[in-house]
Amino acid sequence: MANAATPETVYTWSVNSMDIYPEKDGFTDFVCTVHWNCSGTKGTATGSLNGATGFAPKSDANYDDYSSLTQEQVIGWVQAQMGADAVADVLKDIDSQIAQTAAVAPLPW
Repeated sequence: MANAATPETVYTWSVNSMDIYPEKDGFTDFVCTVHWNCSGTKGTATGSLNGATGFAPKSDANYDDYSSLTQEQVIGWVQAQMGADAVADVLKDIDSQIAQTAAVAPLPW
């Protein structure tokens, strides 16, 4: 009897919203908080985590004009700070669903 392959977990990140400081330490429209979601799917089990990650101005070299930001770029910032922790929490949620698979039971009457 062959073992079925364990399905791979697929993660999807998205940005829900961003908070900005209109003026902060010489920066205009500086992103101070990113509100994000990381969701995962493994077979039919799913998990999701919402979070918010804060940022502080560091230097002119790290500043990108707000109007030129892309979702991929902002997700990269979040993943650099939260990626491994967020993914671990989503995977934990998915694995608990898989371990607690419910079965349909016949009615006791």
